[in-house]
Amino acid sequence: MPAGCTPAEHLRHLTEAGARRRWPGGVPAGVSRLLEHELALIAELGYEPYFLTVQDIVRFAKGRGILCQGRGSAANSAVCYCLGITEVDPARMEMLFERFISRERGEPPDIDVDFEHQRRARSSSGTRTTSKPWAC
Repeated sequence: MPAGCTPAEHLRHLTEAGARRRWPGGVPAGVSRLLEHELALIAELGYEPYFLTVQDIVRFAKGRGILCQGRGSAANSAVCYCLGITEVDPARMEMLFERFISRERGEPPDIDVDFEHQRRARSSSGTRTTSKPWAC
């Protein structure tokens, strides 16, 4: 994580950058509201480091050509879509985020990511070994 950034600031920055990549013509208003709702609940429950860790592993794997795909209830998250963890477009379907994370459940979310079998071990071996200048 960049120096001087909180996990919440960094997650918001990466989510907003991902949203601009996913919708270069502008983020749909409904998706913007969904992202704000998700980011608020993630912050309330203190799960930002978890999302940042999974995003870092997926970014590392994809950067090395290792096939990977988020699945399960994480596919109900617009934040996961913007981070590149999942490929379910929230602008095209109704998302059930509370199936993934809720206050009432009282347990952390489970983001399942499948990795290419032959290169699975490499997908997590080099995470956090490189430093990039990210803005908050």
